[in-house]
Amino acid sequence: VLATPLQIVRLLAAIGNGGRLVQPRLVDRVLHVDGTEQIFEPVVADTLPILPENLALIRGSLEEITSGARGTARNAFEGISYTVAGKTGTAESGQEEPHAWFAGYAPADEPTVAIAVMLEEAGEGSKVAAPLFRQVLEAFLEWEAGQT
Repeated sequence: VLATPLQIVRLLAAIGNGGRLVQPRLVDRVLHVDGTEQIFEPVVADTLPILPENLALIRGSLEEITSGARGTARNAFEGISYTVAGKTGTAESGQEEPHAWFAGYAPADEPTVAIAVMLEEAGEGSKVAAPLFRQVLEAFLEWEAGQT
């Protein structure tokens, strides 16, 4: 499978938000010097062609990866105070170490953020990318809490 981190995070975001493929954007809002704010609302470009019961199964499976007894990323999310859904990945690189992936969204029940981490020639996704995902996620959620 050939996919970019943006394609993967867009897919995971769509799974988390009920199947809506949101158009990527670089700017969420602009704060003008006069104090007014311009907010750019999400644009739904398409929907995933998947039955709701299948989407629910996929969402549950993604949560099991981070919290289930056999989840490949459970160690990276041990003791976390909210639910995370995601997928680990380890891709052959042709070098000594594989590429490490982790992509997911949180909180799993009502996602506000989707993140993809890909580290070239860094090792296994569950050991390298998932812990970095957690750090980025915690920083985002802390920032988000300060915005309200």
